[in-house]
Amino acid sequence: MKKVLVSLVIVVALGFSVCADEANIQLSGNGTLEMNLNGIPGQDIVFTTTEVQLKIAPASITTLDLSNNGLSEVPAGIEKFTGLVSLQLNSNSLTTIPDAVCNLTSLDELLLQNNPSLNKLPDNIGNLISLGVLNLQNTGISSNATEQARIQASFAGRDIEIAF
Repeated sequence: MKKVLVSLVIVVALGFSVCADEANIQLSGNGTLEMNLNGIPGQDIVFTTTEVQLKIAPASITTLDLSNNGLSEVPAGIEKFTGLVSLQLNSNSLTTIPDAVCNLTSLDELLLQNNPSLNKLPDNIGNLISLGVLNLQNTGISSNATEQARIQASFAGRDIEIAF
């Protein structure tokens, strides 16, 4: 694993490309950004410190872990990550989820647990046609039966694991 010291911008510089079949990115709460370029053997890279700009096509990223970062909102530009299969936004300070997240139709896993001020999901949450796992534990939705019923109705007839 190579370690590269650079400076850190919270998400990913958009509009560039990389020679890889798949790229996974993880930004952990301790300031470590991990990138695994699965299409290039042996090219795992870990960036540490405070500012990184990645030149990767957002659509090629399948997993984005932004958990434990104290985020109060989902970063702008999330809609460009059309290849996402897993979006991990757990353990932040989110109060809303933008409608743009509902356009990520490849998303299989949406982790939102431990965002206590998150009280509602977008009305078009049912647009996530590939969603198989939705975790809303320890959110404002956990104690809101009306919102839980609305969310369950959005996915009626579909095989999805929803945790409140």
